[in-house]
Amino acid sequence: MTTAIFIPTLRVNRIEKIIANVKQNTPEDYKIYFIVEADIYDKLKHFDEILLNKRSPTYSGAINSAYEQTTEPYFYTGADDLEFQRGWLKKTLEKMNDKISVVGTNDLMNKHVLAGEKATHYLVKREYIEKYGGTIDNSFPVLYEYKHNYCDWEFIETAQKRGVFSPCLEAIVKHNHWTRGRSDFDEVYRKSESTKNDDKITYESRRHLWK
Repeated sequence: MTTAIFIPTLRVNRIEKIIANVKQNTPEDYKIYFIVEADIYDKLKHFDEILLNKRSPTYSGAINSAYEQTTEPYFYTGADDLEFQRGWLKKTLEKMNDKISVVGTNDLMNKHVLAGEKATHYLVKREYIEKYGGTIDNSFPVLYEYKHNYCDWEFIETAQKRGVFSPCLEAIVKHNHWTRGRSDFDEVYRKSESTKNDDKITYESRRHLWK
């Protein structure tokens, strides 16, 4: 079965490197999609891997839009600052079963991820979203559309509430984030940092729905 790999991006210069990294470390059947905004899409729409974000211009909006435009039975919520390591997809798929529908990979960064408590990037069974939705109140198809932050926390905590989440720490998809000195602090990171407080307020106002 084919796995869709969703990569929302504003950094066009990273696309070729990501394609090469995924190809080198993913012998399993997959299809990679880069989800971009309209101004970027017009320049790249001739590539098969490009999808237009038709929802809010946010990470979560891009994931929701990709879900609505694809059909693969599994999809992975990626980003353009990830580094996939050999075996990541095989090990993640092995965690899937009749009960487990969301499997988190190891980003080698976040303390909650390293403890197996949460996931910042994860493989999702499409059937789970079709049947239950990613949010507890079905407000959005996969992720609640925060400005940027906390969408993954809500999604994973909702999956935990439903008993369908499992971490997979042996499946490594390294997060090359600026907070660990693995990337430069650019305009994309600056934008996401600027909405952190607003997103936290939204998250805390919604958390009672699944806790």
